[in-house]
Amino acid sequence: MQKIYEGSQGIIEFCFLALFIITPFLFTPFNSELFELNKMLFVYAITTIIVGTWVTKSIAVKRLIFKRTFLDIPLLLFLASQVMSTIFSIDRHVSLWGYYSRSQGGLLSTISYLVLYWAFVSNINKSKIENLIRYLLIGATILSIYAMLEHFGVSPSCLIIGGEFNVDCWVQDVQSRVFATLGQPNWLAAWLVAVMPLAWHKLDQAKTGEKGLYFSASILMFAALLFTKSRSGILGFIVALGIFWIFYASRHSISHVKKPLLLLTVCFSLLTVLVGTPWTPGADKLLEQRANIIEVKTGTVLENGGTESGDIRKIVWKGAVDIWRAHPLFGSGVETFAFSYYSFRPIEHNQTSEWDFLYNKAHNEYLNFAATTGSVGLLTYLVIIATFLIWSFSKLKTSTLQISLLAGFSSILVTNFFGFSTVSVALLFFLYPAVGVNSYQKIENSNSKTNSPLNIRQVIAIIIFLLLTIYFSLRVSFLWLADYYYAQSQKLNKQGFHISALKDIKKSVNFKPNEPLFYDELSQTAANIAIDLTDQKEATDSALAAKLALDSSNFALSISPRSLSLLKSRAATSRKLAYVDPKYLSGGVGYLERAVQLAPTDPKIRYNLGALYSRLGDNEKAMEILQIALKLKPDYMDAIKGLEELNGTKQGKK
Repeated sequence: MQKIYEGSQGIIEFCFLALFIITPFLFTPFNSELFELNKMLFVYAITTIIVGTWVTKSIAVKRLIFKRTFLDIPLLLFLASQVMSTIFSIDRHVSLWGYYSRSQGGLLSTISYLVLYWAFVSNINKSKIENLIRYLLIGATILSIYAMLEHFGVSPSCLIIGGEFNVDCWVQDVQSRVFATLGQPNWLAAWLVAVMPLAWHKLDQAKTGEKGLYFSASILMFAALLFTKSRSGILGFIVALGIFWIFYASRHSISHVKKPLLLLTVCFSLLTVLVGTPWTPGADKLLEQRANIIEVKTGTVLENGGTESGDIRKIVWKGAVDIWRAHPLFGSGVETFAFSYYSFRPIEHNQTSEWDFLYNKAHNEYLNFAATTGSVGLLTYLVIIATFLIWSFSKLKTSTLQISLLAGFSSILVTNFFGFSTVSVALLFFLYPAVGVNSYQKIENSNSKTNSPLNIRQVIAIIIFLLLTIYFSLRVSFLWLADYYYAQSQKLNKQGFHISALKDIKKSVNFKPNEPLFYDELSQTAANIAIDLTDQKEATDSALAAKLALDSSNFALSISPRSLSLLKSRAATSRKLAYVDPKYLSGGVGYLERAVQLAPTDPKIRYNLGALYSRLGDNEKAMEILQIALKLKPDYMDAIKGLEELNGTKQGKK
């Protein structure tokens, strides 16, 4: 029994180590979404293993190993709010699983994070915490070097994806704004500023021989942060550094403040001058400006011919507030912003450079909770934050670690205000409080109770939970395989290999039967095959493929009836199938009309609807709709050209 207990403890500790270190690095070129999906599935897999091992450990000592904490009630209230929001959601599938390309934020992910919190406080001893932090910082240092290599034109990701040590595999200008394996510069910045204060804690506590390591780690992380050019990340860093110094200085007299921390702060200032920020040019730009007398632009990438990102955020936030007003109690449903926003999308969004982008987040975590989970969800989320902050303030005078945790946690609150949590940051949001709790309380050692042999009931129970752990771990692997074949199907469809694409997307459907995106891909694939068979004069088989296309699209919409993407895709399927039989063309009208109802300020949907009416020969209706599209977006060139063509046709008939 003792071996089972000790083995279970070792597995749990290793799993948390993997969560801290491996999660930020995970990405593959084989999936439809390279970064977040892989990270989320990894969290699901590790959570499954931890739960199975935790239960096994409890069975070994004949009692539930569970440590109560001051955050239990706030976390349970938050969980209840997410469950209620899911029940009343406009799309329960998305609320359960999360928006597909993001994955993080659905009810299942929230349950995973909460389980991990309780697993950590119940199983990880105080003596293990410093070791976890050490390895987390090693991972952060490696990731910082990874990001800095991108800035200088060599991305390890491109070596993995295409076998070439350059940055050509990315569409984004990764040299201007690095993102390493996090997927987006702001996401990397948010994670780095949350982790960095732990290096300051280690620098303060380390022996003389180790101080240089933590000093270097801090410098590398800060340099990588500057190379992200993330405004929210740098603001988060300023808050984190300010909190650390305020409370660190309150514990020490000026004469006892340690020199390495002062030197580190000076180095941060020098690096800022040298590299620059989104608001200030670096030393190289200043020298170039002086030599060539040129104007230095320090804005975001969006400002180079695009709308300033802050202005776009204000518009999106306005829409989020309107959703909140319409769904004040439980919101539109967990992670349904991509659906509910377009019913309240401000018309001024049409005058931005991102007017036709799909927004699946409010780009403000608090407004996102307000819009999708209502006042109840937002309030319980804020209660978690307030409870931890109040508890942290009461412990600051006794622990540098707690100061660092508070600084890192506070940085998340800042970056979340201008963005949203990713998997790696959400893990820190829920596990930092767990680390803080366990740095003050020792987990009871149950070794003395594990010397007696297991009885038959314990053996049977352990076997059952072992099998359940294996089963659910396999289910997680099936989710990864489902997305793998989905991505392969998309690739094959683009290459024109429609039969091969059909085989792959059917595998996706088998691995995850109720995913509407898979059925939508199946619909598009079947429509392509119907066209191919029509060219081959195979009328019977073409009709069967067309039926499969329509049935698959209808099934997808039965799961997510408010998905604009699925509605537009259904209309596109009808247009494709018109090649097989013109009768299918009119079938797309109703779906675009429904999309117009759900997104009344979207000019592109109206343009597509007008173009469809034009193909059907109803030019008067087409002109009426295109005129509305122009009212929504006066500079919409496609609508302008469409109206000119229709007017020319009308005059020609006269």
